Amino acid sequence: MRSGTAPSDPLAGYRTRPPSTVPPLPNVSSRRDTRQRDERSRRREDSFRGGTANTGKSLRFAVAGTVKTAGFLRTTSVVGNALSTGVSVANVVSHGNPVNAFKEKGAEYVADVAEVGFNASLTAATVAPNPVTIGLVVGTGLIYGGAKVVENWDDVKKGAGKAVDWAKGTGGKVLDGAKDVAKKADPRNWF
Repeated sequence: MRSGTAPSDPLAGYRTRPPSTVPPLPNVSSRRDTRQRDERSRRREDSFRGGTANTGKSLRFAVAGTVKTAGFLRTTSVVGNALSTGVSVANVVSHGNPVNAFKEKGAEYVADVAEVGFNASLTAATVAPNPVTIGLVVGTGLIYGGAKVVENWDDVKKGAGKAVDWAKGTGGKVLDGAKDVAKKADPRNWF
């Protein structure tokens, strides 16, 4: 090697172009691939917008889609709850003027109005179960239950008296039986 000259490159003629200068392969896609890609893109966009299933279709297709998605039992429950709410509303309306109905029937009218609230909140919780609707069900249920207790207070007192008498009689028998078992379990009474 001589001084001052660069070494010769033995592979200089055989080098290939760097990867950045290699032209890309042509994008070859079929119409089917393009359609599938477009369909996936449309579905993705629809999911962000809340979906557009059955757009412009008849009510029959909408109900069929709901039954398939939500299930038969849930749909039946929603319909039953809505029907109960309607019956409760009809019951309240049949009382007539609310002021007069409250003066005449008092607790019975309050219980009927509370029943409407309970059934409506139960329908809402069935359609859209979330903490708010579940809380409404609990709150209106407590009000409805309390109103029914007040409405039927005489029967509640009679039933409570019977329950106390039963508990005394049964409790006394159980206590006597427990004393007998305790006596028999005591080793001093075995002989």
